[in-house]
Amino acid sequence: MRKFLLMLLVVLTMPALAQGDYKYRISTYMSVDGFETYNYNYSDVIGTDLQSIHKIDLTEQMELIDTLVYDEEGRIISIQTHQLFDYGWRKVCWIDYTYNEMGLRATRKNYNDFGDGFGGILGGTYYYSYDDEGRMTRRELEFDNYLFEIIEFHYNDKGQLEAEVAKQDSFTGTFENSLLKEYYYDDNGNQITTMIYYWSYDWYLQMSFMQEYDEVGNCIKAKTFSAEGVAQEQRVYEYDMEVSNDDVYHFPNPEGGYPTLPQMKNKLESYEHWAVNQNTNQLVYLRDYLFLYDVISDDDDDDNDNDTTSVANNYSIKAQIYPNPVSDNVMIESEEADYVQLLDICGRELFATEVRGTTTIDMKEYEAGIYFVRLHSNGSTSVQKVVKK
Repeated sequence: MRKFLLMLLVVLTMPALAQGDYKYRISTYMSVDGFETYNYNYSDVIGTDLQSIHKIDLTEQMELIDTLVYDEEGRIISIQTHQLFDYGWRKVCWIDYTYNEMGLRATRKNYNDFGDGFGGILGGTYYYSYDDEGRMTRRELEFDNYLFEIIEFHYNDKGQLEAEVAKQDSFTGTFENSLLKEYYYDDNGNQITTMIYYWSYDWYLQMSFMQEYDEVGNCIKAKTFSAEGVAQEQRVYEYDMEVSNDDVYHFPNPEGGYPTLPQMKNKLESYEHWAVNQNTNQLVYLRDYLFLYDVISDDDDDDNDNDTTSVANNYSIKAQIYPNPVSDNVMIESEEADYVQLLDICGRELFATEVRGTTTIDMKEYEAGIYFVRLHSNGSTSVQKVVKK
């Protein structure tokens, strides 16, 4: 039943975007401990038409599949979420979008199905307004034909978003201030500070965000602070400085997640996640997250007819892993790696051995699906997704 549903979710979607001049597409976003994994499923081995995202969160004991539905213009018109329960997969919620004549999002409706036999319940409808330059100027939230919230967006003379002001009518017939966001930029146009205030007869600071950038404009550190100025969370980003982000395909996600990405000029490889220890008020390291990519174009390898995937950019361990997808044996060629593991989609080790130039992993007995090959070399690791046919 589970395999059939995975196939059905892909069949129900439409191919969305034609292959562009991209060299990479994200294949997996995961924590290095394997407790949180997002697998990106495309309609073909080199295309950019993302069909679904399979999330496994072992900490929350949750498994989800978000299926993307596109219109003829390649715009996402629906994101449909199925969740795995003990009795199988169930569609639990979905979001529908419409677009205006400028191709900008006009409405967003979210539905929830609580499995009580009443079907999808409309949670709310967002309406979006824009100026002549396509900048969002107003967002309205409506519940059951009742206008509940209005957010107005203000821009500075450079066209940068300067402030968001939210007002709510808590079913009293009167709109009152509720939330204020202020944005600040450096001389290079990088957003460096976000201040968030809540309203209680006046504006009071709720939290703030700070970003640091390298000389080319990559966000290298993002921190969240409480109203008292105590750091609550931190992310430290690493990039492949030899690969431009223009060469990496990022699908047009209207929700901004899967995951939320920083400002970047180069290919994002990983980040460290830190969070506050409530007892000491000090940031403590939690885990690393990796971004793994499929190579979908290689201008320097046009004559190579082998189905080979390079992982030279994943944590700097050079290796060739092929064929991929694999039916029987997967080959690993590396002069740098000294140890290799085969992991299932939940991060469990299935096989491990030393690497001596060329290593073969017999996968004939494994079920069809997604696996990970993790290479080790002098304390560094490299992870590559492998698909078993």
